[in-house]
Amino acid sequence: MRGISIIIIFAFNPACYAIPYNVKDAFCRDKLSKHNSNYTNAKIYNHCIKNADRLIKQYENEKARREREWKKKSQEVKRRFEKQKLEEQKRKQQKEAEERKRKIEKENEKKRIDNLFKTKFD
Repeated sequence: MRGISIIIIFAFNPACYAIPYNVKDAFCRDKLSKHNSNYTNAKIYNHCIKNADRLIKQYENEKARREREWKKKSQEVKRRFEKQKLEEQKRKQQKEAEERKRKIEKENEKKRIDNLFKTKFD
């Protein structure tokens, strides 16, 4: 029973899942501004270190959300681009078909006129 309680304590101990101090330190240093006074930066840093676990998780969640949105938008842009490309190909094919049709009509008109002159002068 004692072994099980030790496992439970470690399994549910938040310290086991805590973010390493060097990561917290780097994250909080990134929050500091060159435009603030040393005092203001110290207050910002201390507040950040106290709340680093929550702030880092919040930042990671926001980052993941932005990446999902970016991926979704890039897929939408890709789909729109592919749709435009297909529409351009379709217009090009229609234009080529119309050109072939006009060419055939001209050839038929020319043949008809040639046949007309041949029958009149033969």
